[in-house]
Amino acid sequence: MMRESEVKRAMRAYYDQKGFKEVDSREKHEHGWDLVFRHRGGGSYILVEAKGEGKAKAGMENNIIRGLGQIVTRFKQHRNYAHCLALPAGWKRRALKKVPKDALRVLNLRIALVGANRRVEEITFRNYEAHNTDEVRQPRPRPGKQPSLLDMAAEILAKDKKPMNCQTIVARVLASGRWQPKGKTPAATLYSAIIREIAKKGDEARFKKVERGQFALNA
Repeated sequence: MMRESEVKRAMRAYYDQKGFKEVDSREKHEHGWDLVFRHRGGGSYILVEAKGEGKAKAGMENNIIRGLGQIVTRFKQHRNYAHCLALPAGWKRRALKKVPKDALRVLNLRIALVGANRRVEEITFRNYEAHNTDEVRQPRPRPGKQPSLLDMAAEILAKDKKPMNCQTIVARVLASGRWQPKGKTPAATLYSAIIREIAKKGDEARFKKVERGQFALNA
């Protein structure tokens, strides 16, 4: 269980390494912030609201919402001010569901996630998608429907404009890579399908039999 005090200690060490010094929140009349850091090389500030784990797990979501609300309440738009919501790393998924990307941009906000080893991971407007896998997850593409052997045969005959037997048509279809046989005798399957279409549709059929075992496109 990571208490708020541990989150604060980790944030102090993290921002110290980044060149920031902790200052009294009253220095800039920023009452209410858990931590205020000023960069040693300039006038930029980071105002931190920290939350930690309590005994009740149900408090996680409430703490995230409360922390975000406190940041919004104290928010000041200034190019030298950045805001930070510091949380235990185990809250990451819930935090990303409650804090939309646009909030990070509008509030100049980052979410700092503190791990058990006090390692801090920052989520900003720029890297939000890389962290929020739910946001960037795309539906798994479904394989396209395989064209029918009969349709492919019509395409082959239209392209070549000469009669062919079913073995030759199937060989051409397989060479195209757009169709894979499901049975052991695709040529016989194609022959039967062409004969059925001719019998059913007559003059409206796409195929015509020109001689024994030879078919052409019915122009």
